[in-house]
Amino acid sequence: MDFLLDEMHTDLAGTADQILSRAGGVGLARAWSEGKAEAALDVYRQLAEAGITGLLAPEEAGGSGAGTVEMIVAVEQLGRHAFPGPVAETFAVLPWALAAAGASDPLSALLSGDRTGTCAAPPVQPRAADPASAAVFG
Repeated sequence: MDFLLDEMHTDLAGTADQILSRAGGVGLARAWSEGKAEAALDVYRQLAEAGITGLLAPEEAGGSGAGTVEMIVAVEQLGRHAFPGPVAETFAVLPWALAAAGASDPLSALLSGDRTGTCAAPPVQPRAADPASAAVFG
């Protein structure tokens, strides 16, 4: 069994790293924490253009139909760069859930980078993580 990443995975990691390195790294997180989300939201759009927000959404829903390995490769880069905001919801939870529910309009907004998303799932998670800057799904 081979556990090494292939060229497609290293290209994906390189693309995410390049976008995030140009964006300014920790400065984005600091600005986000001060209520200045514009720069980070621009990076969400750049990541969407690279197809990273749609990794877990099926192709017929506008995503790339990739899998968990690809998502982990991308999210590792987001973590390395301390990328702020509702990352898990926007990149993993909501694209998959909205595609499964057939909710094409909100899914399109996430996949294009026009919106970030967060979610609440009462009673397990009664509050959404970042309702000020993201669309809330429950």
